[in-house]
Amino acid sequence: MGGWDYRVVKRKSQLGDAYVIYEVSFDDAGVPQHVSSDPILPVGEDLDDLKSNLKWMLEAIENPLFELPEVISDKVFNPFVHPAYNYEASEATDEKP
Repeated sequence: MGGWDYRVVKRKSQLGDAYVIYEVSFDDAGVPQHVSSDPILPVGEDLDDLKSNLKWMLEAIENPLFELPEVISDKVFNPFVHPAYNYEASEATDEKP
């Protein structure tokens, strides 16, 4: 039966090696079919959902390291910038509302 799972990937980063989690989908034979283009952040609709997602991410550590496709693995990973964060430093201000 196909499905998806979190998998740990060793990436080259600006600081050296970094271990991050990706979402991977598999076909019925267990062959990887799709992988998220960026590492996955722990999120949840509420605290219980967040807790469940963190649990699944921790379980991913028990699986063998996943090899990313070259199109993703050739990019240098910046651990301080994630596409999920859409924050411009120029928007920051010290002014109080």
